Amino acid sequence: KLGIGGIREIEFIIQAFQLINGREDEELRETPLKKVLVLLKDLGYLRPSIAGQFEKAYDFLRRTENHLQAKNDQQMHTLPHDEAQRQALAISMGFNDWAAFDKKLSTYRHFVTQRFNKMIIEP
Repeated sequence: KLGIGGIREIEFIIQAFQLINGREDEELRETPLKKVLVLLKDLGYLRPSIAGQFEKAYDFLRRTENHLQAKNDQQMHTLPHDEAQRQALAISMGFNDWAAFDKKLSTYRHFVTQRFNKMIIEP
């Protein structure tokens, strides 16, 4: 949730679009992230492919967080270090093993951090 390429970076990107463009496009003054993503796509602020990737990444990251929290019955913001817990998380997410899960997670996190850096660092 909090790390590089996590949910907070997605939320930051979406909220930045809202802050910058919400004055002129009142539609963007919504709060549900997924609704705003659709609006950003429909209003031409995000390409459909980028908006779609953000939605997939957000869903995957949020589902991962939910699985971690349900297992431990508490707020969790980090991935397990223990091999057995990693395997259990991967299986609960529908993957055969940690390597497959981690590959998908890394793909989403890379996409998110790449877009975040593009927005924040590049001129």
